Amino acid sequence: MATKAIERRACGVALLTTCFLLCALFGYTAFALAKYSPVYTSIRCKSGGSKMEEVHVSLSGITAEGYAVMDCFNPNPYPMVLRQAGEDFVDEVYAENGGLELASVGIARIPAVRFETMGRGNLTAILEFNLGAWQAAVLLAWNR
Repeated sequence: MATKAIERRACGVALLTTCFLLCALFGYTAFALAKYSPVYTSIRCKSGGSKMEEVHVSLSGITAEGYAVMDCFNPNPYPMVLRQAGEDFVDEVYAENGGLELASVGIARIPAVRFETMGRGNLTAILEFNLGAWQAAVLLAWNR
């Protein structure tokens, strides 16, 4: 009879120890999940302004170069590098062309930028505009 009681106590201690170990594993998993979730937090940016340079006006149209700067903050606990999809990849720049229509007016290139852990950086888009004479006249007349 005494041996059955000892066996039951040993089984109870083993089950209680297993329960504590599983609770500790659950606590560690919950802590790690809270620490690393979300895996990625969006970078927060505010407009830092833009500037047009090298504007050339001719009978064939308007060409211009410029840049737009955004002041960004990386809230993630790791550094991040942002770059365009590829070396030859460019984005198009659009302007409203009378009513609901959008017209392509140029291209934008974004050089790679590194944001340190919990750090700030400037994201710069290099803009190149090329408007034909008629398109420039319509845009200027519409956006008065």
